[in-house]
Amino acid sequence: MKMAFGMLVPSSFAYTAIKNRAEGTLPNSLFNVIKLTVAKESTSFQAKHLPAVHQGVEEASQTRRYYSAIKECAKHAREKVHIKQLLEGIHDQKTGEEVAEAVPTIRSMVQRIAVRCGTVGLNLHIDAVYAATDSLTRARIAYLRCEAARIVITGGKGSQSIWACVDKQLSFMRLRKDDDAYAIAFYQIIFDEDCKYFDGDTYFQDLKQRKINLDLPTVEAVMARVAHNAANPQGAPNPNPTAL
Repeated sequence: MKMAFGMLVPSSFAYTAIKNRAEGTLPNSLFNVIKLTVAKESTSFQAKHLPAVHQGVEEASQTRRYYSAIKECAKHAREKVHIKQLLEGIHDQKTGEEVAEAVPTIRSMVQRIAVRCGTVGLNLHIDAVYAATDSLTRARIAYLRCEAARIVITGGKGSQSIWACVDKQLSFMRLRKDDDAYAIAFYQIIFDEDCKYFDGDTYFQDLKQRKINLDLPTVEAVMARVAHNAANPQGAPNPNPTAL
């Protein structure tokens, strides 16, 4: 489950893709993160579980099975994050029904995810967990929840891939020449909207009835925030510090 929490950090490039046409191989894909994590295990572990190497070359059939196992591990990590974390208070993936509980705040989400993923203990206070989580990780969690909620609110099928949508958006932001400024502004808007709609007392079915628009911010809206940040450099990294 710690791997599941590791998926949420802002350094993650892609969740399903290993490479794409525009960028080539993605070094920080979930596949590569798992592969590199396993490579750090002990020599005895590697000898037991990794493909055999003969004269510097891995045995082909074992390598294929190993890569398939990594992909399966990544699939399970994605499912755990999506179903058990991001959809909490939004949708029951098993029954296909709405959830009769309020959507948790981002502060509560961060704490619950950390506990469920085993990165903190049950007794650690929510404020301590939140304070120890950097603002970009909080914003990445808010963005992933936005994608999950958007698919539900627009009537998307459960099989529709949140992760393909996320991979596409992350690639789009990396390919921009102003990638850092654009990404910061994008995450700021997403985070502000998350705090606005998911205040801890709101039921998702109420948002659906109000026909709330959870579409991603337009390029124009993001660029307006970029301009605002440039004009207010001290506040640029975090325009809402008490919330973020």
